[in-house]
Amino acid sequence: MRRETVTHSGTPIRITIPFYQVEVLMRDSFGAPVRGAKVDVLWGGGGRLLDSGTTGDDGRFTSGRIPVGLDVVVRASYGQHAVEE
Repeated sequence: MRRETVTHSGTPIRITIPFYQVEVLMRDSFGAPVRGAKVDVLWGGGGRLLDSGTTGDDGRFTSGRIPVGLDVVVRASYGQHAVEE
């Protein structure tokens, strides 16, 4: 099962995941992949860090295994900008 949530800079979105991985794809306003952005996957109920890493050359970060059904917050930052999903 795959669900996509599109967000723009400064738009916070909290999701409950029905699956065990979170995939983040970052692109700039021209559609080019953003390489090297920092991504944190946090448990929404307590802010505990579940996984973190950086986006690759394709602008993609895929988390490790996360318990199904958790309310998670995905925080991505690049330079001075931060996006929370």
